[in-house]
Amino acid sequence: MKIGRKYCSVIDCHSCEGLVAKFLSCSIFAPLSKLVFAVYLTHHPLQYLFYASRQESFDYNYFLMGYFFVGNLALSFAVAALLSLAIEMPISNLEKLVLGQG
Repeated sequence: MKIGRKYCSVIDCHSCEGLVAKFLSCSIFAPLSKLVFAVYLTHHPLQYLFYASRQESFDYNYFLMGYFFVGNLALSFAVAALLSLAIEMPISNLEKLVLGQG
């Protein structure tokens, strides 16, 4: 895993136009990167809200941990998509209007 990350960073630093650079610069990653960054910003408050609202302790097992993981991931992506639509898109459109781009 570390070797793969180091390879990508070395390729990026030396700006070699290889298969990795072409793959990472695909246009499909642009909207996905914005959504993943919003998930990064929202998942900690959502997890805090979830675990702080619990009044009893859990008997942890693999099923419960997987259930919490999938639930937190889905909720984080839903909240991130809503924030992107409610905040980022209007501000981006306003920026394009003011700066005269697009």
